[in-house]
Amino acid sequence: MKRAMFSLILLLSLIGSTPRANADCYTDRTSDLTAYAFETFTVSSTSLGFTSSVYNPIASTTRPRMAVVTLETNSIRIRLDGTDPTASVGHLVTAGQEIDVCGLNTMLTFRMIRVTSDAVVMITYFR
Repeated sequence: MKRAMFSLILLLSLIGSTPRANADCYTDRTSDLTAYAFETFTVSSTSLGFTSSVYNPIASTTRPRMAVVTLETNSIRIRLDGTDPTASVGHLVTAGQEIDVCGLNTMLTFRMIRVTSDAVVMITYFR
C-alpha cells in the first residue's frame, strides 16, 4: 500500500509542467494564494537568493508561502539546500522556464547563479 501511494505521488508530481522546488507547492496556485510582492533583478557571477526584506518584511504577520520565479534571459543554476551553486553545479534552468519555490524554509535556502551570461529573473511572492 505504501509503495502504491508513493508511486501515485511520484507520478502526480511528474505530470505538471512547472518545475516545483518543494513538495508543498500547490497544484492550482490561484486557489487560496494572494500575490503581495514582486521583484526583478540580474543574476550574475555571485550566488544570491531572494531579498528577505521583500518577501518576509518584519512588519508582516503573515508568512510567505510561495515564490514564482520566471527566468527571462540566459541560463541559471539553482540550489535549494542553502549551498551556493556554481556555473556547473546545481539544477539548470533555461530562459523561459518558471520555478515554484514553496514554503518559507525553502525560500530561505534558495540560491541561484548565472551559467555564462547575466540573467534576468522576475519573482512574485504569494501568501
